Amino acid sequence: MLNCKIIMKYSIFINPKSQNSSAIIQAYEFVQAIREDKFEHISVFFYGYAVKCAFYNGCQWKMVNNSSISLYACSTIAQEFLTKNQKVHENFTIAGLGQWLDSTLKADKNIEFI
Repeated sequence: MLNCKIIMKYSIFINPKSQNSSAIIQAYEFVQAIREDKFEHISVFFYGYAVKCAFYNGCQWKMVNNSSISLYACSTIAQEFLTKNQKVHENFTIAGLGQWLDSTLKADKNIEFI
């Protein structure tokens, strides 16, 4: 029996509808699960309430440091944090929706957590 695994590219969009949403945690657990499998690249775009992960120390996403995983925080929403002189964590990149759209076009799977 042949055991072949397909190497995938993922685009993940995190857009929680409220601050109490479990979308951020569910997305993190999903990424941890697929990290154990073979993948080529994972692009994670944080939108809405999820952008706070790029700025707050308690966010588990700051532990994700892998050249095959890109973490993007929406530039429009991040602007609010930046005007308060908060610094974005080094593992995150501030990006626009164009970056998210580009990642969806390159991905084999697009997944949204809300």
